[in-house]
Amino acid sequence: MNLSPYFHDLHDSYQAEIDDLATDSAGDDVLQRRLKDKRSAFAAIVGHLDTDPLLLAPAFHGAFSFPEHLVEPIEDLLTRAPGDFRPWAEIAGQVHVERWARSMVALVLEQEGGDDFLSMVVGLEYAFTRHRSGGPAGFDDRESDEDSDEDADEGSGADHDEHNDAGQAEAEGEDFLEQQGFDRRIPR
Repeated sequence: MNLSPYFHDLHDSYQAEIDDLATDSAGDDVLQRRLKDKRSAFAAIVGHLDTDPLLLAPAFHGAFSFPEHLVEPIEDLLTRAPGDFRPWAEIAGQVHVERWARSMVALVLEQEGGDDFLSMVVGLEYAFTRHRSGGPAGFDDRESDEDSDEDADEGSGADHDEHNDAGQAEAEGEDFLEQQGFDRRIPR
């Protein structure tokens, strides 16, 4: 599975956002409580879906499940970007929306850009669940096969330091969270 540049850029930030919500400063698991708080405030912040989609997207964490016989269209979604997404009505037929999330979906659809926002969230949730679980064979969160060939040509093959990439992604996630008003977990 390949991610478009759009999803590639958002995937790590979304994962960092969920990770940040998961534990408090004492290390206690508070994900469900924080998600409940985010969902209860959803109507008040839904107007930010075009300016700060990652503020809203975690409210849908766990809202979608993906029947195995319908994953191909969802994986196709991950190769696209807003404006190129299929209509929500088509995507909705390929995912199961949990009952508790249906009113939030309806609220989003009332907003300009709601279709694209829901497609983005479905893509992020699918990539998140597949990446966290190790994903199906062939999961690849790089932008495309061409990009990975370019990386190999630039000498990043055997010399490629995955630890540095993970550290850089984590630092970028920390920067994003700091911009959103959260305290840094890792000093600069």
